[in-house]
Parts: sequence; structure tokens; C-alpha cells
Amino acid sequence: MIALLTALLQGAIGFGIVRHLELRRGGMVLSLSFLAGLPASSLLVIAVDRFPIALSSGSVLAAFAAAAIVANLGRRDRSRIGLLSLDPRRISWRAHALVFCVVIVLFCAVSLWQCLYLPVIPRDATVGMDLVAKYAAEEGRIRSSVFTGAALEGRLSNQPYYAPFVMLMQLTYRLAGVPFGKLWLSILFLSFLLFLHARLRERLHPIPAGLLLLCFVTVPLMFSYSYLVATDLANAVFFGLGAIFLHDHLRGGRDRPLLMSGLFMGFACWSRSETILFVLPGALAVLWHARRSGAAAKAARAAAYLALPLFLFGLWHLVYCRFVLEGAPGTAVFSPAAAGRSLGGTAAEVAGLLGAHSLYGTAFLFLGAVVLLNLAWLRDREGAWLLAWVPLLLVGFIALVQVVPAASVENTVKRGLFKLFPILVVYAGESRLYRSISDRLAAWESGDEREATAPPESLP
Repeated sequence: MIALLTALLQGAIGFGIVRHLELRRGGMVLSLSFLAGLPASSLLVIAVDRFPIALSSGSVLAAFAAAAIVANLGRRDRSRIGLLSLDPRRISWRAHALVFCVVIVLFCAVSLWQCLYLPVIPRDATVGMDLVAKYAAEEGRIRSSVFTGAALEGRLSNQPYYAPFVMLMQLTYRLAGVPFGKLWLSILFLSFLLFLHARLRERLHPIPAGLLLLCFVTVPLMFSYSYLVATDLANAVFFGLGAIFLHDHLRGGRDRPLLMSGLFMGFACWSRSETILFVLPGALAVLWHARRSGAAAKAARAAAYLALPLFLFGLWHLVYCRFVLEGAPGTAVFSPAAAGRSLGGTAAEVAGLLGAHSLYGTAFLFLGAVVLLNLAWLRDREGAWLLAWVPLLLVGFIALVQVVPAASVENTVKRGLFKLFPILVVYAGESRLYRSISDRLAAWESGDEREATAPPESLP
């Protein structure tokens, strides 16, 4: 019961954030409410920890309830529109969509079962995020005996100091009575699938939309991290949302998507620290897009995008780790320990990952074929801002491995490539290739053979 109340309050906090967006589908409102509410509520846990009261289910729930009320004050019209979009009577089902729904629900059920009934097993979590959460739940402080015990003094690895989102979620749900704390991971995974489905269905027929969603769900390694506690899936979700909303801003010039992009890019940095390196180039795109604006307008847009990522990165690494937890082990960037790595060898290893069937199935091959056909045959450049993240991430990861000794292709890059899948799936769904297939299916269903046989080049 406490876990359910915790999740509902997190959703209410997120709803207060996203209700200002012009969202047409109830699924998008519902999903983004949880996707924004989970990381936003984690900031409240940090705030409660700084007060002279113990972390407990009561103190955390009180903070969540107060934040949910404050977040939903004002603009009743926005709240009413958002709530009306959630009316189940507005949902329309089509028989061919149910096939994909059943298959995807089976995958989700497996993931949810493993989150509820299997313990935390990844090493990074058992000696890091989950370990800190366990002790914080028992002792009522994040700065627990994990950090202050004499037996561990000077012997901690960097895992307990990882960006705190996963640790704070584990702590929140352990306090709520969930045995292994992993329920938040299922909420995050299911919410993002709902977001992707709503986003794809805005432009596509149910069959191509369902195929793309199934492509995302069945990526072997990514699916396994929907029930294994680690930072990578959450980071991919938040980064993907940030990239998608930035694309919406650059394509339409509206400011609300830019604010949402900055919000989710900040949450991406709150889940994995090196993300700040990938966020910064997005600011250049924002400045380029605003090149005809005045200096003040350009600075305001760049600040809207960068403010939260820089704040959250600094809050954890420059303030919390340094002054509250103390003794955080440093990571030597540009260290001689990384000097022996061959740039060509690293690039070849990363390229080899893209074709690793056991890790990613056929997702990269399928999505790569969609990209090539859309660019070479239909010459569609509308998704260029989304596609630009692909070389940026690949080059960025190669550089990261070359200069940071703790980074490796086997660990850092293998799961870091999760960031590409949300971006590529949305790109494919908005490509002229997929829209032409969707239009033909819709025309065939309606019996309009003339429209169904129209060449893709004639599409708007």
C-alpha cells in the first residue's frame, strides 16, 4: 500500500511538471508524468536527508505529498485538459494492434515479475547504489556507516559515489516496503514504452508503430536491464527523452519542448555522470538554431537547456560527494593509465559491438537499414537533428575510453549504446519511409486504392 501511494505521488509530481505541455494523447500525459516524477522526487529525498530528521517512509511521503500539491497549483485549465486526456473512454482499440499489445505485455510481465521477486545481483549495485540504499534505509541517513565506518575507510571503490538517481530510487522503494526496491524500474520501463507507443501512434498506423515498439522491447541486453538494477537503462530513457524534445524544439522553434529537453537532460546527468559530456554539444545546436536572435535570446535558450544538467552534475559531484559524503575517490582523466590504448583498436571494438547479435539482436541492423533507405532513396532530412546524435555518441564513447582509465568498451560503451535505441526508434517512426508505409496501410484499410499506390515521393 505504501509503495502504491509512493508511485501515485511521484506521478502527481510529474503531472504538475508536464501538464503545461500541449500533449494530445493521454498515454503521453500519463507516461511523462511518471518519467518526470521519478527523478524529480529523488531530489526531494536528497532535500529530506539534509534536514535534521531521519529518512523514513513517513518523512519521504510527506515531502512527496507537499511537492505534489505545490506542483499542481495554478493553471487549472491545464490540469483539467491533462486529466481529461486520461479518460479511458478516449482509448480506441483496433484488432491488429492487440497482437503487438499481447506480445509486449508478455515481455513486460516477465520484467515486472523479476523486479518484484528476484534480488539485486549486478556487482555495481551490490557494492554501490543498492548497498548505500540499504544502509540509508536502516540508519536514516545517506551518509551512513558505508561511508563513515572505520572498516571501510579508504577502501571504497567509486560505485557508492555513482550519480545518485538509482540509489535514491532504491532507497525510496525500500522505505516503502518493497523487499528488493526494484519496483521503480518497472514503472520507468513501462512508462517509457507507453510514451514511445503514444509518440509513434501520433504519426503511424498501429502495425508499423507496433513493429517499432517490438523492436525496442526485444533488444536482448536492454530488456535484461529492465529488471537488473543499474544506471544504464534509466540514463538511456532520460537522454532519449531529452534528445527527442530537443528535436521538437529545433524543428518547430517552440520553447516548451526546449524546457523539457533541458529537464530530461538534467535527469540523464543525475543518473550517469559522464552524460554531461554528451549534453554540452546540444547547446551548440540550440545556439545555431537561435542564430538570428539577439544575444539575450540566445543566452536564454542555451541557459534553459543547460541549467539543470550543470546544476545536478555540480550538486552531486561538487557539493554532496565533496562536503557531505567526503572521501570520494577521484577519476584520473587524461591519465597515463589510458595512454597505451590504441585509437584504432578502440574504434574497431565499438564498431564490432554494433553487430553483436547476442547483445542487441537485429535492432541495429534493422534500424540502420531504415536510416539508409530513408536517406538514400527518399532523401528525407527531417530527422537530421535526431540522427546527429548517432555519430556524436559513437565518437564521444571512443574518446571517453581513450582518456578515462575506468572506462572500457566492454562495460561503459556496451551499455552506453542503449542511448541510441530510443533516438533511432523515434527517427524511424517519423521518417518518410515509415510514414509512406503507414499511409499505404491506412489507405488500403479504407479502400482508397489510388492513395495506397501513390509513390512515396508524392508524400508531403
